[in-house]
Amino acid sequence: MTDPAFRDVRQAYCWWGNDTVYSPYYGTAFVSEFLGADAASLAMLDNGSTAVAAYVVYSTSNIPIRLLVINTNYFDGTGTRPNTSVTFVGLSTTNGTKQAKRLTAPSALSRVDQGASVTIGGGSFAADCLKEGTERTESVAVSERAFTVLVNASEALIVYL
Repeated sequence: MTDPAFRDVRQAYCWWGNDTVYSPYYGTAFVSEFLGADAASLAMLDNGSTAVAAYVVYSTSNIPIRLLVINTNYFDGTGTRPNTSVTFVGLSTTNGTKQAKRLTAPSALSRVDQGASVTIGGGSFAADCLKEGTERTESVAVSERAFTVLVNASEALIVYL
């Protein structure tokens, strides 16, 4: 179709176009990083009754290797962005620091094709789907086999265990 309105709606759900990688591609890349090539099994940690979901992937030795926290509370970019603090116990056997990477955008409505900055750890993707920019990790303190993460509404976080 040549109708510009149809093209605009369609692009919001596409992964890439001729000159940019669209926002849904970031979610796919993020989940792919969470699952990785070394995951042997996946488990849901929450009971599905809230807007915050948590999943963990295990190695072939049944050791937790990555945790995914998704805050599906809707943030449209207006007002103060709410967040949720989530505590996990028993996923790590050592005290110290773990690393985390965040998938974020200004709001749930953010579209790369309209100039919004969607990032994974602060990095993005070029039109050829190659990573650009420098990805950063955040530190997560572990004490007595427990740690707490803060995840904003319409955001997700991977913790590398």
